[in-house]
Amino acid sequence: SQIRHNPIYLIQTDHPIYDDVLTQLEHFDLDVVATTFEELMCGNIHDHIIITFNHRHYKPLSQISKKIVLIDDSAQAFEVAKQENIVYHIGLLEEAASTLYNAILEYNLLPQNRQANPKEAKTLQLHVLVAEDYEMNRILIEEMLEHYNIVPEFAFNGQEAVEKVAKNRYDIIFMDINMPVMNGIDATKAIRHQQIQTPIIALTANALEGDRERYLSEGMDGYISKPIDTQELKKVLLEFTSNTHSLTSTPTHETVAKEDVTEVMNPPEEQYQETQEAPVESGLTKSIFVESLLKAKEEMRFSIPIILRLFGSFRTNAMSNIEQLVNAYEKDDTQTTYERAHALRGIALSLQFTQIGELCHEIEYGKKENKDLDYAGLVAELKAHVLYVDTHFDAISEALKAHE
Repeated sequence: SQIRHNPIYLIQTDHPIYDDVLTQLEHFDLDVVATTFEELMCGNIHDHIIITFNHRHYKPLSQISKKIVLIDDSAQAFEVAKQENIVYHIGLLEEAASTLYNAILEYNLLPQNRQANPKEAKTLQLHVLVAEDYEMNRILIEEMLEHYNIVPEFAFNGQEAVEKVAKNRYDIIFMDINMPVMNGIDATKAIRHQQIQTPIIALTANALEGDRERYLSEGMDGYISKPIDTQELKKVLLEFTSNTHSLTSTPTHETVAKEDVTEVMNPPEEQYQETQEAPVESGLTKSIFVESLLKAKEEMRFSIPIILRLFGSFRTNAMSNIEQLVNAYEKDDTQTTYERAHALRGIALSLQFTQIGELCHEIEYGKKENKDLDYAGLVAELKAHVLYVDTHFDAISEALKAHE
């Protein structure tokens, strides 16, 4: 069982992508029940993941579950997604596999059965680049690579990967396929155009026949499907790297994880300066954030070290985003205000910071739809929440560690 609320319900349809979606779900080793909309609404279903291909299903389904994935490329579906704040609406069918994987990961995919045995941890002295735009995927693959004492560099899109490869030497590159700015296939072509022959391994949620051959034909050297299997990762690391690299014993994953958490909890001085501005702390307590993080741990079934890393990432992104959001609001830059609120909302909801998520939602969709709201008050309240997290980060983290 990989999902807390098994099974996943897939509403049957004659939609042309239906069979592909079913194949993907089976590839993810998930318990899937194909059913009709009518049977689902008449059943005793609560808070399961439900996948539908019809935007008209969303409202009634939202009464029985908060975890709905809508796969529908119609204009009406885009309108419903905007009005109802659907987090996972797949409107570009060619990106369905990647978005579906991210949705299920955030809606409680359990990664534990994919973890390596700490006793088998080895050291591979490799310089690795990972091109991946999704935060949670970056953290998960970094956790896996740490089993081999590898600290990867990251690129957040294909263009950034091309630029990094032009400046640095890597032993191996893991390349996500669906990324913003430049996708993984175009990035691979650009790297090969520079006559750089570093092994490039596709990272993709696609599991359809012919995918591997297609990626190889585009200049990639190998293929790993998501969810990443640790044995497959190990096989690729050994297959595509030089035999001269040493393979030695290293501390267990538990030790590495604790070291990494210490790094997250004690960031460089210049990265986090204590703010001199006292946040408006009305209604905010450390226990609220600790309880939210513990709820996120249970929902996503991640370990405390991984939750701490996500929390550290949230802190970094939140401080950056809130500064940009406040500046954009003061300059009446609607587009940037909307974008920064949207960026902050995603990881806030993953960590069950519902108040922050709701504030971001009001700002994001209020600006997008030109609603007459007290934006000054909303932005000030959101800033107060973020500054509270920043100021009390160490205390919240220590309280969370007590639950290990």
